[in-house]
Amino acid sequence: MEQNEGLNVMSQKSIYAICCPKCQAEFKTSLFDSVNVTESPEDKLSLLRNKLNRVDCPECNYNFRIDKQLIYTDLERKFMVLLIPATLETLEEAEEEFQLSILSLNELLPDGTDAPSIYLSIDWAEMIELIFLDAEKIDAREAEYIKYLIYTQNPETIDPEKKRLLFNRQESTPEALKFVVQDAETYALEQVVEFEQKAYSAIKETFEDDAHTGLVMEMFSGPYISARRLLLEKKI
Repeated sequence: MEQNEGLNVMSQKSIYAICCPKCQAEFKTSLFDSVNVTESPEDKLSLLRNKLNRVDCPECNYNFRIDKQLIYTDLERKFMVLLIPATLETLEEAEEEFQLSILSLNELLPDGTDAPSIYLSIDWAEMIELIFLDAEKIDAREAEYIKYLIYTQNPETIDPEKKRLLFNRQESTPEALKFVVQDAETYALEQVVEFEQKAYSAIKETFEDDAHTGLVMEMFSGPYISARRLLLEKKI
């Protein structure tokens, strides 16, 4: 990260040695370490279209995405996502690395400058989800609380051990927020679950009360905000 007129994480690339997952050929390629969508809006389109950090194997022409650490920055919205690939089983190390990154970031901020909202994502789909939630001005903790309700109200069909929920911006309407159910092992997308906008508005209004704000902050204290993780930890 580097400072330039305040906080400014540039779109940057580095050269990496990688191995094709299909033919095992080894080659070097240029991959993004960070994207600043304020300065390079085309990078945001590339990311949302699943084209960022995709490569073609020079031997077999297999096209695949490299899921590596990535910093997503939107200065206009004061919003950042740090993608640190991990699983729930290896999450502790990712959270520690995230906290170190936050310390480095704070050192870059000039005195009196408000820090952006910074989120930790442990996989690509969650990073996209956080970007969509921010675009719709939906607080990530409120979204995870909705997921918590969906999980607990549908324990037989949406088991957090086997399924995860992702916000579906494309199919959401003024009447209902939509969440897609994804198989946690195969990543196959399954049914779509609705959550009425009226119910969400009630949740949003409730959380504006300081006492309830403290409750949701305690439930999802972070840095990794996840209803699925919370429910799985309760089962242990």
